[in-house]
Amino acid sequence: MTTSLWRGHAFLTTLGAATIRQQASVGNVGAIYNMGAISGEHGESQCDEYGNPIGGNFDLAKDGAFEGFRLLIGSFCSELQVADINSLAGVELEKKGWKVKVVQNMADFTHSLRTENLHVAWIISDQKMKGDATDFSKAVHDFHLAGRGLMIWGDNDPYFAHANKLLGDMFAFNLMGYTPGGQELLLGPYPSVAGRFGKHLVCSGIQRLNEGITICYPDHMPEGWSLVGTSSNGHPALLAKDAASVAVGAGRVVVDTGFTKLMKDYWTTAGTPRYVSNCCAWLALRERFKGPLRGFNLAPVG
Repeated sequence: MTTSLWRGHAFLTTLGAATIRQQASVGNVGAIYNMGAISGEHGESQCDEYGNPIGGNFDLAKDGAFEGFRLLIGSFCSELQVADINSLAGVELEKKGWKVKVVQNMADFTHSLRTENLHVAWIISDQKMKGDATDFSKAVHDFHLAGRGLMIWGDNDPYFAHANKLLGDMFAFNLMGYTPGGQELLLGPYPSVAGRFGKHLVCSGIQRLNEGITICYPDHMPEGWSLVGTSSNGHPALLAKDAASVAVGAGRVVVDTGFTKLMKDYWTTAGTPRYVSNCCAWLALRERFKGPLRGFNLAPVG
């Protein structure tokens, strides 16, 4: 197996596998989050061409607030270049302190989930799964049950094989379809309206958000999930599932139906870098895991 190197700063290598541990709430949320971005207070800030305020202080998380937190990306679609993920999403997340690792096959991904101390995992789907799909699904499910965050990315049919294995096994719904995208979703009070997204922490500091180029949609809106945004074609496009408790239990999940926004040619579309950063910050569940070592078994040193 070949495993990509971690981006970012050095990290302890003597830690064991992840296990859930009850945590108290975050004490000083103002040291982690940009409260003005959450409340939508942008004042007379300078905005980009899409009307989104410019600057890291309008992201959900403050720069450096996630120092030591680690994201594993399973980039299974060969059309999405690892170098581009590292130079775009990776660099954006490093501003917040994240350490980002990208792997391209299921065996590496599953192994990392089970042996490394990870806080959030992304799954970027391909047309077909290559490897042990059952073991892959079990490892992701265990990670989720340990309170860790998942971001599951699909795209137009047939680029949702990995997503559908997980969503079907864990949440009883699937992605389907191939609809034109390429439009900007607008912030509004009703996320169920076509071309709109609502106020959710993953959309903090965003007025316009690119939906993806050609996208898919869920076969139904699953119970217990929040609709964050609806595509320009009237289908659910962004979904989020909160943790049932900030103290114990399964973690948070985001489903995005248009991973083309991660590609080099589309990265600078409306709101994409901020949205990616916000999703990781929310998925980390800092209300439970106050620091990067919380919730892990610490292996003895020496």
